[in-house]
Amino acid sequence: MNEIVFSNKGFSLERLRLLCDVHKAGGIRAAVGDDPVRQSLASRQLKELGEYANTELTRRVGRGIELTPAGIALAEIGNEFFSKMSAFLQSTNNLPIEFRIGAGDSVFQWQILPTMKEFEEKFPSCKLIPYSYSSAEIIKAVEARSLDAGIVRRTALADTRLIAKQLGEIHYRLFVPDQFCKTSTRNQLPPIAQIPFCTLTGEGEYAKATIRFLQAFSAQPSLNCSSMTQMYAAVQSGQYAAILPEHAIIGIEETKTKVVTLPELAPFTRHLVLIFNQDTRNTQVKSEIIDFLSNRLSKRKNS
Repeated sequence: MNEIVFSNKGFSLERLRLLCDVHKAGGIRAAVGDDPVRQSLASRQLKELGEYANTELTRRVGRGIELTPAGIALAEIGNEFFSKMSAFLQSTNNLPIEFRIGAGDSVFQWQILPTMKEFEEKFPSCKLIPYSYSSAEIIKAVEARSLDAGIVRRTALADTRLIAKQLGEIHYRLFVPDQFCKTSTRNQLPPIAQIPFCTLTGEGEYAKATIRFLQAFSAQPSLNCSSMTQMYAAVQSGQYAAILPEHAIIGIEETKTKVVTLPELAPFTRHLVLIFNQDTRNTQVKSEIIDFLSNRLSKRKNS
């Protein structure tokens, strides 16, 4: 069975790693940079790797180059090989096993971070490495095996071979500094249009939902932030209100902030899933980590 693997010339670990890098980055230029010499060398190496596999691994699309289905398939094999080899070398060198997980900023702060102490106690020889990406970026990185797992919106999943475990729902609440309520009748919530709001920059689902919410009350955002943690800090400063995940109440001074439930916040509800490749289960420790995260996070999201 091994004869066919060694019967052709052109294979090397460096070329396979290059193919994996191109797959992850989305193109040769994105993988190696703007240097024409490096781009030319990379193209030649991928061509030689294609000759070894007896198939085209890349194709030209417009002014760029993308991987063919065969190139993607070989890159996935390479990513799996490098992942398993990395885990093997970590174990033989007594190094901590790394588990790379992608999650949004708010999920990390209010869902993953509170479980870290228990994680460290249960997996003392493992190192959890979080990456803050968008759902689309997380899905791509898990498919390319540059991440072991990811937490994404269920609605972001389309056609994929990844396994998705339901984690439940995240509900959102309106966080309003108490000083804005003290100026209203009977210390109640004033008209939405009179409250300075902060929201996220960009064109994501959350940002669009916030704009629709404010427009319904003839209001406009007063501050744009690049992350949920910045919005959390804005609320804590007492200067801005924000729509945050309900678990953000942890650490909020309830005497200084009102946390309000409104029917208009229903569109913000997110259904989250934990995604990973089936072969991640082939490593016992990583399989146990997946089960741990799935159990703990689903309990937190539904509590």
